[in-house]
Amino acid sequence: MLNLTILYETNSLLAGFVAFMIGIVLAWKDKSLFQVSIACCFVVLTMEYII
Repeated sequence: MLNLTILYETNSLLAGFVAFMIGIVLAWKDKSLFQVSIACCFVVLTMEYII
């Protein structure tokens, strides 16, 4: 079963969704787990600052 905790652990559902999509794309492009997690954290922080 797919765990979508990233969507609900953020202050904004939109920020979680965008980070989730970025994480999928980076993982699909064979980036390391560290790179994917850093990118997702950066996306969430940026999106929450903008929103």
